[in-house]
Amino acid sequence: MSEANIIQSLGIPAGQADDYVTGKIRKYTQICTELATPCADYVVFSDPCFKRDEALLILADETFHLGKIVNSALEKSTRIALFIGSCGTKVEEYSRQLMKEGHTLEGYIVDLIGSEIAENVAEYIHNEVEKDMAGQGLKITNRYSPGYCKWPVSDQQQLFRLLGESNCGVNLTEPRSEEQ
Repeated sequence: MSEANIIQSLGIPAGQADDYVTGKIRKYTQICTELATPCADYVVFSDPCFKRDEALLILADETFHLGKIVNSALEKSTRIALFIGSCGTKVEEYSRQLMKEGHTLEGYIVDLIGSEIAENVAEYIHNEVEKDMAGQGLKITNRYSPGYCKWPVSDQQQLFRLLGESNCGVNLTEPRSEEQ
């Protein structure tokens, strides 16, 4: 976990965080580390079908609208690994509790720490996929997810269907309509 990333996310220039803020970050990092229940899993699919002109990926009867950038990065892939990572629900619940009690800074710091933990979990599972694929003589790409590079967030629904039981207990909320 990077204290520097949290300080940067707070909008404080490097080296300018005071003892009050760094003390809060250290305190809540310890608490969040105890609250977190990291989980990660992945599923590998062989023989993905890419439709370059439409920037589509068809995987196990699900169609993904990758967009040109992500499609270009993935289109030569012979396998697609879908993975998920989570720090569990307790860190988010704690952040909401702090904010509800009027501790906005502390709640925001906890939220940032939760994001940092989730990013570390994603990096961990990405590295595990890389090791697995290297053992098969394959290389991997950068990781992409809906919301990156014009890949619609709504494609998360299909990803979750393909993950099945490998979803680490993560539940998606209902997608919002464009009118809301």
